[in-house]
Amino acid sequence: MMPIVGFMSARNFKKMRGAKGYSQSELARELDVDVMTISRWERRVIPIPRMAELALAALKPKRKRKGD
Repeated sequence: MMPIVGFMSARNFKKMRGAKGYSQSELARELDVDVMTISRWERRVIPIPRMAELALAALKPKRKRKGD
């Protein structure tokens, strides 16, 4: 079964990830995908599944640690 592709652009996905304070590897851990999957989404190599968009939107911004 093919994943349902979302509507968010790769640029907006990357911008939202950064705004929430997640690196590619941190987001990959949160979404339980390989870090290369995040990279491929952001480089438009493969489409971003709608569930990934929704999961990113639902993630709370990371708290900044003291000194950051």
